[in-house]
Amino acid sequence: MSARVRVALILGIVLVCTSVLAYAVFRVVVVPRGPLRGRAAFELTLAAVDRFEENDARTMVTRLEALGARASIVSADAARVVLRVEETTTPEAVQRALRPLRLAVHQLVTFPATTTFPDGIARPEPSRAGVSGPCEALRPWVASEAPGCHVALETLDDGTCAAHCLVDPPVLTRANLVDAEVIDDPMTGRKNVSLVLDARGASAFEAFTSAHVGEHVAVVVDDVVWMAPRIQERIPGGRLWLLLPGDEDAEILAGVLRTAGEIAPWTFEVLR
Repeated sequence: MSARVRVALILGIVLVCTSVLAYAVFRVVVVPRGPLRGRAAFELTLAAVDRFEENDARTMVTRLEALGARASIVSADAARVVLRVEETTTPEAVQRALRPLRLAVHQLVTFPATTTFPDGIARPEPSRAGVSGPCEALRPWVASEAPGCHVALETLDDGTCAAHCLVDPPVLTRANLVDAEVIDDPMTGRKNVSLVLDARGASAFEAFTSAHVGEHVAVVVDDVVWMAPRIQERIPGGRLWLLLPGDEDAEILAGVLRTAGEIAPWTFEVLR
């Protein structure tokens, strides 16, 4: 083997090694790592409950890529969105990341005097904590006009449900968030999410909690009450701790809340 051939061979090996190293650096530094990074690939079709907005499909792709997956739009119109998702984990995790995630904090009030409650559900004592009972009795009631106010349902730890009467407009919305951070709860060992508010939201929440100590407030996500704690004292500092239901993934939730844009409600249609 001549010297020229040996030099060419060495240069070729160096070039290949450099390319492999550059790709590895690109994967580590440029391509985001996140809770949706994995090895699965599939297409899923989502059908709009009402209609998708023009930017919904692009917002879906942005969310998934921010969480570590690769995603592209196969097709999109007002009725359906078809996405190709690669280098991801499971269809269930992807669907969780793509839900609308409309978040709001509402003051709670007692039900109107004209409210008709389901059979077997007694009118609550004067309280702002809502009314509780079997979920199968409260779900259809909440969906009807009988409550006489904006109602959302909460699933309690014992498997029953609580219906809460919400005050509109909400005290806070997702528009007031500037960041979301995963935190470890030292009491339960579970991961929860800390919501960081903008200046306007922080001021409004501090003023609201100062004026309503002893009353209840509801954190509502996609029309479901996630928590309805009693306000113990004024809450300054512009932070709100979100205690997650048991099946929630804190990393996915925080990642979605950090990305801009809501998505219209949808139902899952096809996976392949």
